Amino acid sequence: MEVEHREEQRNSSLEEKDQVSMLTQQLVEANTTIAVLTQQLKTGELTQEKLEKELNEARASSLQLKMDLTVAQERLKAADESKKRLEKQLTDAQTRVTKEIPQLETELAVAKEQLKAFGDKFMATKQNHSLQLENIELQLQSMEEKFEVQFQTAEDLLAKANREAADLPVPVEELYLASMMLTTDVSQELICVMFVTGSSREDIDEKVQRLRGQLVPDTRPILVESKEEADRIKQLIVDRGTELVQRRSRANPV
Repeated sequence: MEVEHREEQRNSSLEEKDQVSMLTQQLVEANTTIAVLTQQLKTGELTQEKLEKELNEARASSLQLKMDLTVAQERLKAADESKKRLEKQLTDAQTRVTKEIPQLETELAVAKEQLKAFGDKFMATKQNHSLQLENIELQLQSMEEKFEVQFQTAEDLLAKANREAADLPVPVEELYLASMMLTTDVSQELICVMFVTGSSREDIDEKVQRLRGQLVPDTRPILVESKEEADRIKQLIVDRGTELVQRRSRANPV
């Protein structure tokens, strides 16, 4: 019990010391605050005296100073009104922005969805165009093969017609028939085969040069009896070529 009593006394003594230290600290702070306030009071008194002196000087000044004071007061009033108006505009703007933010966020989300949808559509369109391009390339390849067949058929038929025409009697009025090639584009990849008639081989050559073409290789102008015979030979070549192409198309559909 005595030990506990001494412990309580010691704790009580420590608490009292702490309180004394705290009160001492507070007293120091209070004195410091009083000193600061006293200094501020002195400064305020000096400022007040200065202002009173300036006010007395202003009152004793000329009418111009009074007018300047009136103008300054009006400007201050106008500035205060402008400040209130700007504060109101700021408040209204903050309110409007607060209301518009959810709408803007919604519009942004919609725009993102639209952008994603556009990107998906673009990729699908790109794939579709790639497939179309592949189909076009296959069609062009098929057309090239068909043209080679047609060209070879025309050469064979024209050669046969040349051989058959060699045995025909020479007509009184000579008429020659020849096959000519024309390039139909700048790259000179597409070729058109057409027929030319003339009264002589020189006439045929002149027409070919004028049309900027050339005779089909390994062929020469053949002599025919009449224009009608020339038309029949041309139609025969075209029909046989068409028949061969159709037969090949049925055998190898694209």
